[in-house]
Amino acid sequence: MRNMKMKEMFQKMKPGFMYSTVISNEGTSEIVFVIKDYNHKVKKMVNNPYANVRAGIEDNGTASGLLYLVQFGDYERNIYHSWFDKTIQLKQLIPLLNQKKVVHYFVNERNQIVDILAIPNSLNEIVHKYLQNVDPIWTIKEFDSLVYETMRKHKSKLGLWKYITKNMAS
Repeated sequence: MRNMKMKEMFQKMKPGFMYSTVISNEGTSEIVFVIKDYNHKVKKMVNNPYANVRAGIEDNGTASGLLYLVQFGDYERNIYHSWFDKTIQLKQLIPLLNQKKVVHYFVNERNQIVDILAIPNSLNEIVHKYLQNVDPIWTIKEFDSLVYETMRKHKSKLGLWKYITKNMAS
């Protein structure tokens, strides 16, 4: 069953994106990330298994979101991101509180899994902080506005990376 759901997800994804999903692993739920890109890019990333992670909470006064970024190697085009909205993705966020590792599936444009990389979960603290904040309920449109404003403000995934890195240090 899990494989079918994953295969359907692969087919719906466009190259250059990262999505998250919850899978059942030995009776417990865990969140995994699927990165789909062109085979030549995927092969470069899996041949350089260095992964660097950033996460931050973004808020525009109406909605808040958790932004997760991961970079493979040190090439700026190998930065992928995923947003979480706790009002509709609570079941996806809760497993991140207890997972020891975060798994990334690398999928090529032919929807084939090229490799799987598990990295230590460094998201526990920021997910806890995001979930403990009491926020008003917002709409999907308001959350989408937050994502759009943030992306426009920082112009690129590299811009987001630099912004999150700067805020992590302060």
